[in-house]
Amino acid sequence: MGDFLRGMLWIIGIILLCGGIAYIGDRVGHQVGRKRLSLFGIRPRYTSTIVAVGTGMLIALVVVSGAIIASNSVKNAFFHINALNTRVLQLEAQANEMQKHVRNQQVVLGVGDLVTPEIALLRQNASPEDRYRTLRDFANRVSADANAIYVQRGLRRLVPPADADKKMRDLANSVDLTAELAQYPVLVIAQSDQNQFVNDTLQFNLHFIPDRLTFAAGSPIASLVITAGPLLNIGFIIRTLEENVTSAAISNSMPAYFAQNVQIVSGPTPAELQTTLHGSGRYRYRITASAVDNVYPHTGGVPVAISVAKF
Repeated sequence: MGDFLRGMLWIIGIILLCGGIAYIGDRVGHQVGRKRLSLFGIRPRYTSTIVAVGTGMLIALVVVSGAIIASNSVKNAFFHINALNTRVLQLEAQANEMQKHVRNQQVVLGVGDLVTPEIALLRQNASPEDRYRTLRDFANRVSADANAIYVQRGLRRLVPPADADKKMRDLANSVDLTAELAQYPVLVIAQSDQNQFVNDTLQFNLHFIPDRLTFAAGSPIASLVITAGPLLNIGFIIRTLEENVTSAAISNSMPAYFAQNVQIVSGPTPAELQTTLHGSGRYRYRITASAVDNVYPHTGGVPVAISVAKF
């Protein structure tokens, strides 16, 4: 909305400026015609024409100059269009090459993938030194586990850089991490920030997630209304309920890789559910998934209890 308003103000300003210049040119032309003034010895009627044309040229000059001064994009469009076209072609070629690479190569780790299921939790009252030790030990565990897993799948072994310890201390003392810890505990995960193909060197980055409450114990998360009948697909009903739980968890800021881990820990078995929902269609049932306990991102999933109620 702010960009739209700013653009409208620019347009209105240009219109008013052009109108003002046109008005001045009209007045000058009017005086030239009325007083039969001459410019450089030219006939008065040609002089007024020159004034009118000059005014139009001045308007164009002011508008173009203002646009060039106000916007680098406009300046590039006027003076560097060939360079821009060349750059676009280069980027298109790079994109095509990357797409070909993705199609022809085996992706071992994708963008956003968890490198290992390992997690670490930074407490709000942890000192900078404690934070450093937690991050260092976590990174070492992830490196060892990831090398054991992904070297066998075709990636090259991860070798920590010489300044790894300094970077870890800087990360533990960073302003962003300190600000997040002022509000919530922080969950630490290791993620791949790019597609990693066979023969690439293994790499990962540490990411911080606020460990805020996702669902309170006992709170309903998702539900389905089912009409009883003899031909119901219980497996499909359960999968749909789990997908709704995942969607609700993601909406409550739980990362998708944890939200997808829905665990039904109590409630009727599929066979018992089939028996309950078997009927003539006269009855309707609400199947509800509720949080078994307080659920946080560090829980690593969403444990739920299933209940069935007739209404």
